[in-house]
Amino acid sequence: DLNNMKIIGFFSNVIRILSIVILLYSCGHSGEHKVLSNIVGNTILLPCNNMLCAVNGRIIESDSLYTPKPELIKFVIYFSETDCTSCAIKNLNIWQDIVNDLKNRGVDFIFIFANTYNTEEVLIESKLNLDHHIYIDQYNMFNKQNYTLLNSSKYNVFLLDRNNKIILLGNPI
Repeated sequence: DLNNMKIIGFFSNVIRILSIVILLYSCGHSGEHKVLSNIVGNTILLPCNNMLCAVNGRIIESDSLYTPKPELIKFVIYFSETDCTSCAIKNLNIWQDIVNDLKNRGVDFIFIFANTYNTEEVLIESKLNLDHHIYIDQYNMFNKQNYTLLNSSKYNVFLLDRNNKIILLGNPI
């Protein structure tokens, strides 16, 4: 299908560009390059059924929980306990632009907030700035199940293949 070939071509270009940026950046940062190379290819576990799910600023019932789609690729955006709360909230509208650009191209987005975030504030801000479901990890399951992969807050955005293996990591914003 021509549309799928365009999508694959688009993401191939994105991956090439991001790979070049990572390689250029890592030239003087061999320790970081080693960290990155040890993470790429690993599988991210997504315990979405063990988290609160919200849409339009409201927690939805457990029987109507959103389940991540087995799409071509997906972004997992994890707002950890070490992230600046106001920075994370401020960036939601930027992420909305990215979601709008890619939502019809076989890409899924999974936004996860650590349990240290104020749930009410996250719900209000996500309703105002993000037209997408979010997860609130009230039991810290995402961090516990992926602890070895969550080394630094600058590596808490993951581009995953359909098997949840990490293709790229790092925050593009």
